[in-house]
Amino acid sequence: MKKTILSGCLLASCCLASVAQEDKTTIISKNLVKNSDFTKGKDLPDNWSISTMAPEVFNIKWYHPENGENYFSMESLGPDYSGYINQKIKVKKDAWYRIKIRLSHTMGRGLIWLYGYDENNKPVLFDRRKYLSSFVGNPLVPRFIRKELMNGSEDDSWRDVIFEFQNKGNKNQVAPSILRLSVGIYFSNAKLRFKSIKMWEIKKPGNKIK
Repeated sequence: MKKTILSGCLLASCCLASVAQEDKTTIISKNLVKNSDFTKGKDLPDNWSISTMAPEVFNIKWYHPENGENYFSMESLGPDYSGYINQKIKVKKDAWYRIKIRLSHTMGRGLIWLYGYDENNKPVLFDRRKYLSSFVGNPLVPRFIRKELMNGSEDDSWRDVIFEFQNKGNKNQVAPSILRLSVGIYFSNAKLRFKSIKMWEIKKPGNKIK
């Protein structure tokens, strides 16, 4: 009996170790996002810009209390417009990158959006997106989509969202030299808070870690 239990534990340990190894990512650069934790600034966080289709529809606030619990808050009061916080970042051709966002998502649809530019700041054909969906207020939940399959939560807890991508062009367009990183609300009544937005160059996923 003891041998059976021990064998089971060893097998479980091996499986967990294998999963942990597969989940590892090798980061090969410093954080490329300036003021990534929203600690610097006066009226708005330094190095960030805000873009909205209708400013009057959005409630946007930057909280920077003395205790250091800084975060950026976005809330839309209507479903017909989008709004983002943005920063442009220099990148390398064909390199792989990881974005990690610490956020609270209590309602509606959010979007992590990457748009490319050349070295002269002219747009190129590069558009990568990761959509964020909360079950709160979604008419498909829970009858058609189980709420545990959605990204959002019905409480205001913080969680990490990861987005990995390759900065690669195509036969008609070179890879961007600059990416505009935009994070925000995508055409919905939504509430999101961002505590940090970071980005690193990484080794290609699946490469052996040395």
